Amino acid sequence: MLDLKTAARKSVWFFLYFAAFFPMGFAFYYASEKNLLLMFVASTISLLIYTLLIIKNLKFWSSLAFFTLILTVLSISGTGVEDLLNANDEKIFLTLIPLQLSFVIIGSIFWVRKESSILKKLIALIPISISIALLVAFGTNPPDYYQNFIYGRITFLPLAAFSIFLLTRKKWILGTLGLILVVGGLYSGATLFQRKAYTLGEAEEAMVLTATTPIAKEMLGYYNRKDFTNFCNRCSYSLLERLEESSLEPYRDYYGPYTSLGTPTTVIWQGGYHYVKYPIRFQKKEKQMYIIFQMGGIPASPSVEGFSFFEE
Repeated sequence: MLDLKTAARKSVWFFLYFAAFFPMGFAFYYASEKNLLLMFVASTISLLIYTLLIIKNLKFWSSLAFFTLILTVLSISGTGVEDLLNANDEKIFLTLIPLQLSFVIIGSIFWVRKESSILKKLIALIPISISIALLVAFGTNPPDYYQNFIYGRITFLPLAAFSIFLLTRKKWILGTLGLILVVGGLYSGATLFQRKAYTLGEAEEAMVLTATTPIAKEMLGYYNRKDFTNFCNRCSYSLLERLEESSLEPYRDYYGPYTSLGTPTTVIWQGGYHYVKYPIRFQKKEKQMYIIFQMGGIPASPSVEGFSFFEE
């Protein structure tokens, strides 16, 4: 005899599974249009449905949803990564990709029950491992736009939560290793970020030069007049502590007054500061010289954090 209630329930899972393909279709459409925000919103709806089917432990539908979820996240993770158009697109990606990978981890945990076979547990371990590797990779590698560094830290939140979950399940070794991986990833990411030099867009470069060039000319004017008391009026407190007025006199006597300050050849951002490199000519030096200004506080309150003369 046909159990109508059971048949109706199975029909719900059937339609729910295939209904998830509609937002996923929109996700790939928005990906082709380079609209990352709507792509992630649409794909998240599909992933929520797949995760629900997995949590319900429906055997066939849960297993089908599990493998579909993995394929979906992997395809979304690789969509548009190499074609991020601007800082906002990268911010969206770094903010929402951890959510996508969290679905894989959650789905894998619920798909594997205590009574699951060893083979099933090994299968579930693969997407969990891949998700962790992707989270660490996205979190450790410096972003393409330095403004998005903080958003890269978000990628470690799912890994930290998963590690705490393991600890609550008395998986002490795995949970501890996970937390160590989080701390190590955060430290490595910060170190790599500090070392990376970022070129600037036209608008930001113009803003930096507008703030730096007048200060550079003012300081060099004091340098020519041997007014070393006022030379560092625009310097930061930390630089003033390191710089002694008498330390500039040997340079002034050796190089002579500066005669021209050229157009900047390099404008970058690195480790929290802007660096501007100017070609400069001195009266007593025939070779081309350069001066680099390390600037902080741009644009609100620009100050010189450091400077150096050199020749190439």
